[in-house]
Amino acid sequence: MLNEFKQIKDDTFKRLKDNIGKEVTCRFYLYGVENEVTGTLYDVDFYDSIIMSSGTFKFIGYGNAIYYIVLNDTQEVLYFNPFAYEYDARSKSEINIYRASTFGLDLVRKKNTKKWI
Repeated sequence: MLNEFKQIKDDTFKRLKDNIGKEVTCRFYLYGVENEVTGTLYDVDFYDSIIMSSGTFKFIGYGNAIYYIVLNDTQEVLYFNPFAYEYDARSKSEINIYRASTFGLDLVRKKNTKKWI
């Protein structure tokens, strides 16, 4: 599956936005430990985070990253990031390497002109 991975672009986040108000399952890693929450998807901040009834989760942040998000009623995978598996990045440079691998170097350069962590 990693061989087929393409960087995550706007269409992925638009698909997430299209499913606001629906029940989703979010699997994420927090300091290298796998976690899973289920709840209503409330909002999507492109390339940054999602807000669910069970909390706010960063796509890639300090010590945490979303591995996948699944729509509960159809089991459709709305978001998948293989680089998030066992994620535990804590330095800005390490986080940016993951972000560049996932979203593209141009986006990281653009976002780093603003506070992103």
